[in-house]
Amino acid sequence: MVLKKEITFQIKDILKKNPQGMSITEIVKTVGINRNTAGRYLENLLVSGQVEMRRFGMAKIYMLSQRVPLSAVLSISSELVIQLDNNLRIIFTNEPFLDLIGADEKDLLGKNIEYTSVAIVFEDIFSFFLGKIRGGLNGKEWSGEVALSAKDILFSCHIAPTVFEDGRKGASVILEDITSRKKAEQKVEESERQFRLLAENSLDMIGRITPDYTHSYVSPAYTTSLGYLPEEIIGKGWEIFIHPEDVHSMEAIGKALTPQNSSATFRGRAKHKDGHYIWIESRVKAIVDEKTQKLSEYYAVTRDITESKRTEEALLESEKRLRLILDSTDDLVIMQDPEGRYLYFNSANQYGVSMEEMIGLTPYDFLDRVSAELLVDRVKNVTKTGQGIRTETPIVWKGQILWFSDSLSPVKDVNGTTTAVVTVSQNITERKRAEMALLESEATARALINAPTDSVILLDRRGILLALNETAAGRFGRRIDEVVGTLVDDLLPEEVARSRRSLIFEALVARKMVRFEDERDGRWYDTVAYPILSETGEVTRIAVIARDITDRKKAEDALRESEERYRQLVDISPDAVLIHKEGKIIFINPATLNLLGASHSAEIIGKKVLDFIQPEFRDAVMKNIEKDLGGEITSPMELRMLRVDGISVIAEGRGVRIFIDGKPAIMVAIRERH
Repeated sequence: MVLKKEITFQIKDILKKNPQGMSITEIVKTVGINRNTAGRYLENLLVSGQVEMRRFGMAKIYMLSQRVPLSAVLSISSELVIQLDNNLRIIFTNEPFLDLIGADEKDLLGKNIEYTSVAIVFEDIFSFFLGKIRGGLNGKEWSGEVALSAKDILFSCHIAPTVFEDGRKGASVILEDITSRKKAEQKVEESERQFRLLAENSLDMIGRITPDYTHSYVSPAYTTSLGYLPEEIIGKGWEIFIHPEDVHSMEAIGKALTPQNSSATFRGRAKHKDGHYIWIESRVKAIVDEKTQKLSEYYAVTRDITESKRTEEALLESEKRLRLILDSTDDLVIMQDPEGRYLYFNSANQYGVSMEEMIGLTPYDFLDRVSAELLVDRVKNVTKTGQGIRTETPIVWKGQILWFSDSLSPVKDVNGTTTAVVTVSQNITERKRAEMALLESEATARALINAPTDSVILLDRRGILLALNETAAGRFGRRIDEVVGTLVDDLLPEEVARSRRSLIFEALVARKMVRFEDERDGRWYDTVAYPILSETGEVTRIAVIARDITDRKKAEDALRESEERYRQLVDISPDAVLIHKEGKIIFINPATLNLLGASHSAEIIGKKVLDFIQPEFRDAVMKNIEKDLGGEITSPMELRMLRVDGISVIAEGRGVRIFIDGKPAIMVAIRERH
């Protein structure tokens, strides 16, 4: 039976005149149609949401729907929305979709989608996209991901069959921009892959150990140095190869590590698989969960020091003093007694006070109390523990904040007692300012990209729910018809309701959008309260749109954790690690400065990698670079390197291909040979 518009309008008109509702018998008498025909018209009005039905005893009472039309809600959504009728004509699209297409409503509405600019923008995937829309028109719902390669955008797409207010059938298409989330996930995967490449090609043994001292990962170098295959160690404690007399020292270090003092060095004897013992040195790092501040695992970089151990013990004290003072002569080098009094300043003193004036003074004599207390407490901590520390320290000097990267080391006598503390300090103020500016810029970019899209509700000025989508209703744990007309405060915990009231009030008074992020029941949400103005400029309703950003938060946390592990591994590596791309050095770790005799990274970064190779070794190095770029696994090679002062250094190096911004580069681990 074909439904006539005039009868539909007549039924809606009489229901409008009888807001208390009417039974089907009353409607039949008034309109002048039979009961079966009236039932067909009422069923269509119910499906399209124009009429509501309630039971009164055995009778069904029909009345006009008070809900806001779906199109009104979709028009304020930040998701990209388009609706089509059964003939593929576009009958609705919101502003975000128009922005993507670069068109006005007049260019799209009423036209077949195949003959609009939509087909041009979606050119690469239009046949696939159109097929899914046809499926929606035939009653088949679909969800998936679609990519616009020309715009470098990835969408989460949902296509659903739809019945419109006039009873026509069609399809709704909703697109959500998930580009940033996918890129964050890809960065996590790339960071983890680079960690594996470095660990599995390192000359040192690299291990990850759980808080109960069980190995969860060991690098192939364990086989080279100790004879064990990785599977013979994973799942077992370090007592499998640590000398019984040294196990307690290793465990003591593990227990002593804290978030404030998170790294330490262990020296002891390790049992080779064939039964003999070698001397090892392990740099152990405690990895702490940023949120809970609880230990999550230990990180250990271990090397065989058997040969150096034989000559080291006799020269340790004098060599340590000389090395601490001379290795970084261009940086600020300070020696203090256990109480913080200055015993020595080198020529790089950046405080503008002569060495003679400084001797015998403490930081309290020329710095503010907070800065001085920080410096003196560090010295006392190193003296007490006998363990060196690395910190980045802010100092207030002449009214401005200066940042320093400091490495503090104890100087011990033959009895192992700390007699002084040496600090090697580098001014990193400009780097810190740049990092802070970058973080602020990135935070702003993320806020602009991640618009709220998931949950949509519409409130009147009193906070009464006028309309909401299924997602919002699901978060309240109710059906839509159960919460429409309810005070939103009654559906929220008191603390959450109180904070929402203040934000809604701000949107009402200021007549501007209010945005915030918060956590509720273990989920993170990005929420916008948007005032809807009448023709006279008064706020009549508030649209609240909330997006679940938990996955993005987790991806960001995972990325930070992965990048932090990678950075910590490289920073604590005793080997020089550098990355060169297209023949130029773009990254170095602190050990590279020592190897090449440089004081600052600026003396190395941006220079050609071959500038630091002795001429007769350059051809061999170039051949290895070509193999590395081709993805071949090369063996460590011996070569002679040139320090910045022209002195030749014998070293052993090995490179591996990595990708940076999609382009190949070479990461090289280099060890000086003595």
